[in-house]
Amino acid sequence: MTWRLLYGLYLAVGSAVAQAPATALSTGSGNAAEPAPGAVPAAQWLWSAAAAQRATDLAAAKIRQCAGDPICESGEVAQWQDFLRRYAQRAADAPDVNLLVSGEQQWIVDTLNLYSTKGSSTEMPFSQEAGRGRGPSLDAEVLAGADLKGRNLANARLAGRDLSGADLSGTDLRFAFLTGATLRGARLNGADLTGADLTRADLTGADLEGIRLFDGAEPQAIPVAFAVDWDALIVDTSSLRTGMYIKQINIDKRPRIAYVTFLLTTGNGTNVTGARLAGSKNLSPENIRYACRWGGPAVWRALGGACEGTEAATFNPFAATLEPYPGPWLSR
Repeated sequence: MTWRLLYGLYLAVGSAVAQAPATALSTGSGNAAEPAPGAVPAAQWLWSAAAAQRATDLAAAKIRQCAGDPICESGEVAQWQDFLRRYAQRAADAPDVNLLVSGEQQWIVDTLNLYSTKGSSTEMPFSQEAGRGRGPSLDAEVLAGADLKGRNLANARLAGRDLSGADLSGTDLRFAFLTGATLRGARLNGADLTGADLTRADLTGADLEGIRLFDGAEPQAIPVAFAVDWDALIVDTSSLRTGMYIKQINIDKRPRIAYVTFLLTTGNGTNVTGARLAGSKNLSPENIRYACRWGGPAVWRALGGACEGTEAATFNPFAATLEPYPGPWLSR
């Protein structure tokens, strides 16, 4: 069950599926190809009063299943309760719930935003509401040594940029893409990096005092942002466990890179895979545990004994939806 995100029809799909009672979710130019014999049927979007009732029943069932499980109660229950609260405020005659179903699996995705700079597709609009748009463009600015203290750079695209020695203290970098960026000696004290992508970012000697790498509780936080380099992006929903609730998925297809964000109600974590933390300063014990859990071998080598006692995560369902992740841009 895959979502093929090719060059065209990015915005059109988002509005089309919202109006169809049961529509196969696909993107591409021209007519969709017929499935091969024996192929798994595409996931279906259900958009109707019946789907809304099914979604609320699913939420209630998940809350009941979590009763008595401390980890589940502190993480998943909050998301489902938030969904039910927000749904209760919506008009009963105009349900706007996306229930994604494939076989026995089902997920709720409140909003799917697909954008591209290719062809006639619409570019992701500017927004500094964390996780919900494209942040400010700093393409024309020299960022090495720059004074960016306290700026709102939420959702900014800063992949591969040189920010060495920059003052980013107190800066809002939520859901920003700093993939492969150079932040050597940067001052990040007090910066909010919730849901950002720091994959392979160089933070050697950076001041990380008081930074925020996730919202919610550390054990439930998970990386939600990914910069992927290929022209035919496939999102395979089979890695998501049934019943999962995702507030919003944003896919911003730009030249060479697709920026993908899974926005959760709580538990949005920074992607620290392969981040270079040697000589970084003042990382809190809570952030050390998170970095050790999700950073991989490079982080373990940099933090050494500080990672002892922390179990490394071996599976991220959001990363697993992106085939193959990481892409060649990240592996260089």
